[in-house]
Amino acid sequence: MELGYVQGYVHASAAIALDADLLISLHYNGSSDPAAAGMTIYYCDAGGEQNAQFAAVIRDALVDALASVGYEPPYAVTAEDGTIGKAYGHLATLGNAYDAPFVFAGNRLVGVPAVLTEPLFETNPDERALLNDQSTYDALARGYLAAVNAWFGR
Repeated sequence: MELGYVQGYVHASAAIALDADLLISLHYNGSSDPAAAGMTIYYCDAGGEQNAQFAAVIRDALVDALASVGYEPPYAVTAEDGTIGKAYGHLATLGNAYDAPFVFAGNRLVGVPAVLTEPLFETNPDERALLNDQSTYDALARGYLAAVNAWFGR
């Protein structure tokens, strides 16, 4: 199995072991094109309809968070994880499991809101500069907290 799949499987396994109420996998994007910039929040339909809803809540909160440091991403979307084009299909981080060789076996986090976030590109000079500024991390942390609080109605 591909290393990325194994790592994702371990992440989802930890969430299952902890009986998590939700899962947010924090990432930054990268591209061979330094002009690539923007935000994508991935979810998996196989885990339940709450995932797309939670992805939208996270996206909106992170857009607001980045606005607080004066940045508006050129795009901010939610996307079903099957669109990424991984050899194994859906992301293991979002609870998806496969039998070798990459036969979908199901989602282990059905009913648990689960997303993988990529709010900025590490390979874009402007977005990289944001990542070099602690205020961006503080703003993103507040954004994640706002999203979780909104999700749980706080």
